[in-house]
Amino acid sequence: MRNHRSLALAVVTVAGLTAGAFAQDVSPTGQPVPGAVGTRTEGAFDGLKFTLVANTSHAFRTDLRGSGDADTNVTRGGLDLGITFPAGENVSIGVDLGVEGSWYSLKGDTRLVPGSGEPWSDMYSVNLGPSLRWRLDDKWNIISSGFLNFSGESDADWSESLTGGGLIAAAYSFSRDFTLSAGVAIASRLEDSTLFVPIVGIDWKISPTMRLASRGLGLEFSANLTTNWQFLLFGRYESRAFRLEENSRLPSGVFRDKRVPVGAGIQYTFGKDLTLRLDGGMIVWSEFETLRNGGETFNQRDLDGSAFIGGSLSYRF
Repeated sequence: MRNHRSLALAVVTVAGLTAGAFAQDVSPTGQPVPGAVGTRTEGAFDGLKFTLVANTSHAFRTDLRGSGDADTNVTRGGLDLGITFPAGENVSIGVDLGVEGSWYSLKGDTRLVPGSGEPWSDMYSVNLGPSLRWRLDDKWNIISSGFLNFSGESDADWSESLTGGGLIAAAYSFSRDFTLSAGVAIASRLEDSTLFVPIVGIDWKISPTMRLASRGLGLEFSANLTTNWQFLLFGRYESRAFRLEENSRLPSGVFRDKRVPVGAGIQYTFGKDLTLRLDGGMIVWSEFETLRNGGETFNQRDLDGSAFIGGSLSYRF
């Protein structure tokens, strides 16, 4: 049962990552996806473009079930830079670089590693990936991308902290307001088998002021309140895996952090290039898991629900 559940969550992870990549031009906040390219074609082939996104989030303190008085909170911050440029009338190439820090405040006997106390505090992730989009005609786009990711503690072995993969998919626009994309993705994982899974994405402009689209590992509904103000509702699945240091209490093991946040947000656009977004909501499910070097699960703990807040500032030029 445990293996079946882990495989199902892994499939959702990769499918959500790649589906989200089709729905937007920049990596989703909280789960960077290097090489992400959107189904939307407006301006995609018009010249050299840069997108810079700074984001942060905080999950408030919550208890680890089955670990006595152990509790935790998590603060994250990241920066993503995306570059796209035309390589012909109907071909666009992109390169994306993303960095993220995760700061964990773990207190009490978490039982996630041998012994007690705080097993770790800081985790880091670096993502790099190229992407290519080929516009066949007004309805069809071919999308491909690759990625290389480092995730772990600052002193973790780089060679043991790398994962990579890629995807290829086709996006079809049934109209100016509705696009579907489908394809396949392959991705390696820390201390786990390589995934090869089908993927799907959606971008539906419901009305002139409302849209439903894949975002990251889930869906987002947006409604334009005015020319500059936008209201958002979203739900997504997030999954991160980090390599532990060789001299940790679980030498060169792996820590996995999975969660399902559901929330609402407000977004304000300054002119056409600068956008500020603020989010808030609840993490309705989350799980911490540790694995020994070699892939054997050491321990797993579900967490109680907790509130979260977040924000991002993006600039296109």
